[in-house]
Formats: sequence, C-alpha cells, structure tokens
Amino acid sequence: MLEAHSCAHDASAGTTQGEPTVRFSGAVLVRVSGLLTVASDRGDKPLSRELAAALGEHRSSLLRSLVSLWSPGARRLGILAIGLAAVAAVGGIAEVLLVSPLLSTAPSETGSPHRSAIAALVLVCAVVFGLLGFEWPLALATRRLGRALDQGLRRAFLRKLPRLGDRYFASRPVSDMAERAHLLHRVRLLPGLAADMGRCWLQLGLMTVAIIWLYPGGAWIAGALLAFAIAVPLLGVPMLAERDLRSRTHAGSLMRFYLDALLGLSAVRTHRAERAVAAEHGVRLAEWGRAGRDMVRASLTVETAVVLVSALGAGALVIGSFGGAPPAAARGGAGLLLLFFALGLPTQAARLISLWRQMPAHRSVILRLLEPLGAPDEGHPRGVHPDIAQSSAPESSSSWSAAAIGLESITVEAGGHVVLADVSLTIEPGSHVAVVGASGAGKSTLIGLLLGLQVPAAGRVLVDNRDLNDDPGCLAALRAVTAWVDPGVQLWNRSLAENVAYGADPPPSDDDVSRALADADLADLSAGWPRGVRTPLGEGGGLLSGGEGQRVRLARELVRVRRPRLVLLDEPFRGVDRDARRRLLARARARWAEATLIAATHDIAQTRDFTRVLVVAAGRIVEDGHPARLAADPRSLYRALLDGEARVGKERWESSIWRSWTVRDAHVIGEEP
Repeated sequence: MLEAHSCAHDASAGTTQGEPTVRFSGAVLVRVSGLLTVASDRGDKPLSRELAAALGEHRSSLLRSLVSLWSPGARRLGILAIGLAAVAAVGGIAEVLLVSPLLSTAPSETGSPHRSAIAALVLVCAVVFGLLGFEWPLALATRRLGRALDQGLRRAFLRKLPRLGDRYFASRPVSDMAERAHLLHRVRLLPGLAADMGRCWLQLGLMTVAIIWLYPGGAWIAGALLAFAIAVPLLGVPMLAERDLRSRTHAGSLMRFYLDALLGLSAVRTHRAERAVAAEHGVRLAEWGRAGRDMVRASLTVETAVVLVSALGAGALVIGSFGGAPPAAARGGAGLLLLFFALGLPTQAARLISLWRQMPAHRSVILRLLEPLGAPDEGHPRGVHPDIAQSSAPESSSSWSAAAIGLESITVEAGGHVVLADVSLTIEPGSHVAVVGASGAGKSTLIGLLLGLQVPAAGRVLVDNRDLNDDPGCLAALRAVTAWVDPGVQLWNRSLAENVAYGADPPPSDDDVSRALADADLADLSAGWPRGVRTPLGEGGGLLSGGEGQRVRLARELVRVRRPRLVLLDEPFRGVDRDARRRLLARARARWAEATLIAATHDIAQTRDFTRVLVVAAGRIVEDGHPARLAADPRSLYRALLDGEARVGKERWESSIWRSWTVRDAHVIGEEP
C-alpha cells in the first residue's frame, strides 16, 4: 500500500501507456506499507541490492537508539532524574493539599482554632523548601543528560564516519548535511523536555485523582477529561509531524537556494539574473510561509480543542459539586481545593499541549541526526583483503601485480534512468585503456564503479575475481592502492605541500613532495608566494587556477600510492593547455606503466597512443579495440569522434574570426597572428 500527501497545488493522476501514474510537485510525504515479493516465475524485474537492503532493514526504536548513546553512568543519572521529576510532581500536588487546613474555619479538638492552621503552614513551608531542594538537582541532572546525549551522538557519528560510503554523501545536498550539523545541539534539550512532559502528565493524573477523591460523583467527568487530554495529543502527532516535515522541507529548500545563490553570485550578476533569482526566491518563500501557517493552524486547533473541552469539563465539575453540595466538597477548604483542581485542568492541559507541540520538530531533528548511524557500512581500511592490498609492498617485492578488472552484465540506474546497460568487460592486468564518448555517455559512471561510487543494479564488478560490492574489505583495499585523478577531488585550505601530502601513509618527505611537484609541472608554482610551498591555497584551492588545481591533484596521487595497482584518470587535465595535457598524460602513463590504467577523456586524438580504446554511447560499450583499427574503419564511431574533433579544431578554433593573445606569468604578451 502506498499513501502520498502533497502540500503543493499541482497534483494529478492519469495513465501513461496504459499504466496508472501519479504526479506530485512541491513537498511530498510518501508512506509505504507492506512488502511486494517479486516472484521469479512472473518474469518481473528483480529488486536491486540497495532497494532489497532498504526494504529488509530492521527499524529500531527511537528511544532505544537514544538511550544507547548514553554511557552506563548517564543511564543511572537518567533513572535518578526520573525519580526526582516524580517526587517534584507529587510534591506539587501535596503542597496544595496541605493548604486545606489553612482554609478550614472549624475549631480544633484542643479548642484553639488557629493551632492546626499554624502547623499546616509550617508543614507547607517545609514542603516548599524541600521541593526547591529537588528542583535544583533535577535541573542539573537534565542538563548533564543533555550534554551526555550530545557527546554520545558526536562520538557515535565519528565512529561511523569512516564506514559511510561516498554514495551516502553524494546523494544528499550539502545544505542538508550542513543543517544537520547546525542542529546537533538540539539533542541537549530532549532530557529537559521529557522531564517537563513527564511531570505534566503525572500532575494531570494526580489532579484527576484528587478531584475524584473530593467529588466522587464527578469521577466519570474527571476520567473523561484525563483521557481526552492524553489521547488528543497522541492522535494529533501524525498530523503535526507531517506538517512539521513539510515546513522543514521548504525550509531546507530555501537553505539550499541561498547556498546556490551565494556560490553562483558571480554568474547571477554576469548574466543579470537578479530578477529570475528574486522571483524564484519569492515562490519558495511563499511555499514555506504556507507550510508554516498550516503547521500553526493545526497546532492551535489541537490546543484549542483540549483547552476548551477541559474548561467545559472543569465548569461541569464545579457546578455539579456545589450544586449537589456533597459532604466532602461542601465543607470549607475542600470545596476551594476542588475548585482549584478543576480550574487547573485546562491550564495543565494547555501546558501539556504546548510541550507536546514541540515533539514533532524535535523528533524530526533527532531522526535526521540518527539517520547516518543506520546507513549501511561501506567497509573500513582495517578490513582489507590481503591479496588486493599487496600493492603496499615495496617495488622490489615479487608479490606485486597490477589489478585485473572484470564487469559482468553491469546495469547502473540513477534517478530512475539507466546510465549503463548490460555492460560486460575484461581488462587484463597492466593494460592501459582509454574511454571516450559524448558527454553523458557513461564514462565517469564506468570509472565510478571501480571506486565504489556507483553500485550496479544488476551484475558484478570483479577485481582479481573478487566481487567488489559483496566484500567491503575488497573495496577498501582497492581504494588504498588506486591512484585517482579527477576534477572533483577536494583541495583544502591548507598549504601546497600539505595538499600534495594529503592521504599519504606514511607522510612523504620534502624531497618526495618536490619531485611530485616537478613531475606535475608545478616546480615554479610557489616561487612568488609569501611562504612558498607552505602558503595556504584558500578555500577549495581558490588561489590556484583550474589547470593548476588539476596538476596538484596529479602530484597528490604521485606521492600517495608508491606503486598503485590501478590508476583511474577522469578528465585528469581539464583546464590545462593542449600541449601540457599531452605531456602530462604521457608522463603519468610512463610513471604508472606497470599498473592497470583507465583514462576517460574528451581528447580523442590523445587516445591514439593507447593500446585499447572503449567507445561508450548511450550507456553501452559500442566499440572496443586498438585505436588504429577503429580509426581505419570509416563506419566506426571512434573515427567519427576523431573527425569531429579535427573538424572543430580547424573550422572553429583556427578560423579567422578568432583573435588570440598569449598570457604568461599573469601578463598579456601580445596578440598572435
């Protein structure tokens, strides 16, 4: 069964090619219940590994998950806090009951009408000061419990972080992860909120018992009010949680919008897109406002219903008590106590609703914070396969060998679209293979399979005849011995030397860093910098040009893995001039001549030096062979790509419509003919 709720105004249903379809826009909440078992005899497509794992995932209790974050000492402190909260709640009711003798005008047996009142006053003062003595340690206990919960969650996340896969972070917006980190402190409020809610429930129950004791005839009214005050918040939680989720979804969309606008501020100004950005912001702000108002209306509806019914019930109790003049309620102070408790029911119910109204927001935050802890492990470097990790051996070791790669009927899906379809491939150890094709053909996806960034929906990825995705240790070991150069690899706001040495274990020497910089044509890069190679590169390597950043990534891989078994180059020299690209690629291939090397590139002409070329189109390998053989075939796609590249170079870049300048050392030298 599937149930969907949408807060958007665009929702429609219809048929597509005879099959029913449902379309939503805006913030959509989808609930799925039940599990459809796919029978093989029906010929249905089997579930993917990730979907099958998600459907079979055990759902743990939120309370159990939170308690597990506490140390044994914190759990004992939690039990103490529960006891203190219970004593404080009972003491608050007892304090009111002890006032009863002060309100009585009947003479005592000793003949002194004020002696019992004085004794009651002394007892009340003792109880008040005693309760204050409980409130202070209760506040300290809840504060310590909140801090322990915060620290426990942070420790658990740090333990989980090395085992989280890259796919986990790639599938979530940066703004979403940033918001989670920002909301982490909210877990400190949970113990205090739970203590206040527990006290409120207990006091509401004790007040009901006191009313029944003072006025037995109103027991059914008091019981009904208690049940109503408890049932309405519980029944209203799904409604409030759904609206809170919608509001937070729109708030997250706004946060992402602000982040994108700031990152693209230069482009927005350059293309004069301020109006379009402002219009889009207005739409998202209006949706967030509607979701917020819907949340407030639902909360006020629940709160008004509980308070109104409680007030009417309290009025019925008071009228019935004094109208019928029952013995327990008609005498002096007892009647005033009944009036106090009856009129206190709406106030206590309103307080309970106010506390309960905070629960959906806190629950949503906690679930989002706990969600990474339940994500599947991708593996950990400590669990490596000894056979795959053999590349860590010195160059003289006879156990070293290049990686053997095999793909068996691989299908990769992303966002409901097939990116790779039924791809089978074998790459012998030590082979150098180029991958070419149009943009979006699936070249990067092919490389991502070997890094574990993509998980096939069907088929197997084999490294040395071991399934990469069924053995987390195999994936971790392969990454440790893989050199990967890609424009998406992060550069840090640290020095040039630290960026080059990042990830190397053991850390490289200064001579190793200098050699790597020289091999990457960066030997003179830091000559004019204030601190040389110790100069920070700025956020995301902002001090560098795009081509310089790519060469820093190459230098990093030259020192990170002494002798890689697998080298993956995905547009490795984007932003570098043509001659430098050719030179750097040849140098990288010579440096890693014995490793298995796969290079995805749009520089078709440079692939003619490889011994094997894969041509990818529409998610399939349509051609596979030696570049000379493929180029000699006038019907081959590889030949068409070569001709197209040559034609663009001649007709476009060499056309007389272009004017060119030479820029060297940040100076324009002059115009070339």
